[in-house]
Amino acid sequence: MQGKANVQVNRASDGYSLFSAGNYTFSAAVTDSGQNGSGGKRFSLIVYDTSGVPYPSVPAGTPLQGGNVVVHSH
Repeated sequence: MQGKANVQVNRASDGYSLFSAGNYTFSAAVTDSGQNGSGGKRFSLIVYDTSGVPYPSVPAGTPLQGGNVVVHSH
């Protein structure tokens, strides 16, 4: 799936906003093998800035640690 994104980077220690920008885009992919529990579920997320340059992201094929993948359509 693809869409528009706003990016905000916060300092972990106190939540202070270090950076914020809009009009970015993203591409996300999720794989769920249908197995119960963990394993077989993978996720990737790439965010692109307004020039199309990729922002640091979640690498392709990153395993999810548990739960189920659910897509809600609007």
